[in-house]
Amino acid sequence: MAMSLSADDEDYDSDQDQQRAAGKVKGKPGTPTSVKLVSSRTTAGARRRRTRCRKCEACLRTECGECHFCKDMKKFGGPGRMKQSCIMRQCIAPVLPHTAICLECGEAGKEDTIEADDDKFNVMLMECSICNEIVHPGCLKVKEADGVVNDELPNCWECPKCSHAGKTGKAKLIKEEKLFRKKKRSWKTSEDRPSLPKLIHFKQEPEDELPETPPKPKESDQSRSSSPKAGPSTENTDSKEKRKLKMKLKQRLPHKELSKELSKELNQEMQKIENSLANENHQPIKSEPESENEEPKRTINSSEKLHRFSKGLNGSPWELRHHLLPNLRNSPRGISRPPPSVSPPKCVQMERHVIRPPPISPPPDSLPLVDDKIHIMQREVWMAVFSYLSHKDLCLCMRVCKTWNRWCCDKRLWTKINLNHCKSITPLMLSGIIRRQPVTLDLGWTNMSKKQLSWLTNRLPGLRNLVLAGCSWVAVSALCSSNCPLLHTLDLQWVEGLKDAQMRDLLSPPTDNRPGQLDNRSKLRNLVELHLSGLDVTDVSLRLIIRYMPQLKKLNLSYCNHLTDQSINLLTAAGTTTRDSLIEISLSDCNKITDQCLTYFKRCGNICRIDLRYCKQVTKEGCERFIAEMSVSVQFGQIEEKLLQKLS
Repeated sequence: MAMSLSADDEDYDSDQDQQRAAGKVKGKPGTPTSVKLVSSRTTAGARRRRTRCRKCEACLRTECGECHFCKDMKKFGGPGRMKQSCIMRQCIAPVLPHTAICLECGEAGKEDTIEADDDKFNVMLMECSICNEIVHPGCLKVKEADGVVNDELPNCWECPKCSHAGKTGKAKLIKEEKLFRKKKRSWKTSEDRPSLPKLIHFKQEPEDELPETPPKPKESDQSRSSSPKAGPSTENTDSKEKRKLKMKLKQRLPHKELSKELSKELNQEMQKIENSLANENHQPIKSEPESENEEPKRTINSSEKLHRFSKGLNGSPWELRHHLLPNLRNSPRGISRPPPSVSPPKCVQMERHVIRPPPISPPPDSLPLVDDKIHIMQREVWMAVFSYLSHKDLCLCMRVCKTWNRWCCDKRLWTKINLNHCKSITPLMLSGIIRRQPVTLDLGWTNMSKKQLSWLTNRLPGLRNLVLAGCSWVAVSALCSSNCPLLHTLDLQWVEGLKDAQMRDLLSPPTDNRPGQLDNRSKLRNLVELHLSGLDVTDVSLRLIIRYMPQLKKLNLSYCNHLTDQSINLLTAAGTTTRDSLIEISLSDCNKITDQCLTYFKRCGNICRIDLRYCKQVTKEGCERFIAEMSVSVQFGQIEEKLLQKLS
């Protein structure tokens, strides 16, 4: 069956993305990596928005009722415009959405289907924090470098492509700066401090290297005082030297060691400026205006120059400023400090409200034509016509126009969706299922994962009939959640790994109830029909069925070789709900069932069909004896050999 699906149907439960910085190289010593996902858009496109993990301490908390977001909620008396979760409930380790797929093979994560921990890593989805690609590690062909895995954020790493190309994030820089600050606090004497070039890391490339300028000879104090133009010349030379120094300090290239020659050059420049400032303090020079119209030039004293120079260091690394500024502070006492700058008053932060788009408008009642006219047939008439079409034809009709696209997606036309034996369940198929809101969904013998099934059941409140035959217990365990819909029919035939312990988890009341949910009843309490063919269940599972399924009418236990006559005695015992509710039961190919079970079925007043075909220890004579004994009250007939059915 083909389905036409639109990309705007993908709607995931998600909160603000939480990014944490920590990582280690797989198979190598741990190195800090970048966790904050880069905003650049490369081959992988936009980064996928992550969802709640629903397991961390923050997700399990209750709303505080006092934060800005809680006060906006309608439950606390707010307008409900922000649509944000409580600040105390922001997820610590958000996970990838259930609809995320591998960029290489196009399939979802398969770690739930594998028990070995070593093999899980190759089949789980990993999102690169640099290029944002979501892939299976086993699908990558690059083997020159290992990926750097982040331990704190699930399914996050630096992929081998980015690691081999030399791309790194910003977390490494942040951690090195923190380590440097810790080391600096531990320094007690000046001897303990390492030299400046070893602390500051710059990234130098061949074309960006700073040019080396030979130191200029210093002028003596006598020559400066004797020359009439000494003041303006020193001022001009000092301003040029400051500009050069600022340009050198602004060229900050992290991650490489500063050469010793560059550090010597900086020390020489600083020594020059200190000498010039000390000399100018003894000889302040004033310039008079040449004409009346011309405004007098402003005299730049040494304190202003020191203030400007300290401003120029703002673009330099913090460690460099800390190393250079104390030398300037030791200048002569005659230099006066500039007055502290008054910062402008901070503007009041206005309240921000998230503006959500309006809800989807209802489908049109009529079909517009090209000449601005309306078709004579209304929507309900068209819906009656569409009801005779198959799902494949409905998908073709959805391509005609936007009106037909919305009409053909009506849930009345998609009450049953059959994906039995589908090779791969894609995110577009999941979105299409959610859009159509079926009542019956057949996912038998598919590679459905637990995340996908959990994502579906949370968004299908009207689902009543679910078929999961041939799936794995890892996927079926998604029904243990408190968000499972109240099903009427459940097919679990030949589910791999489903035994008595798993039946207990499935039928017991869910343990993940949200705060305020006081419903301690089983989510499968409304089941009317249950299929358990081919499972290794015993009398323990039958006791659970009697306890948690009071409305059960049809029970399929064929190919369950652990069941005996005592199991039938347990189902039909006095005081059990199944004694009066059971209408049909199938026990075909149960080799331990004998003719004795027919005497127990006489207790069931509403039994209408008993299937004992291919039971080796059940005889034809025993079936005829049962029909003869029941003929006093109810007429039974043998439609096939060992297939007993009530006659109307």
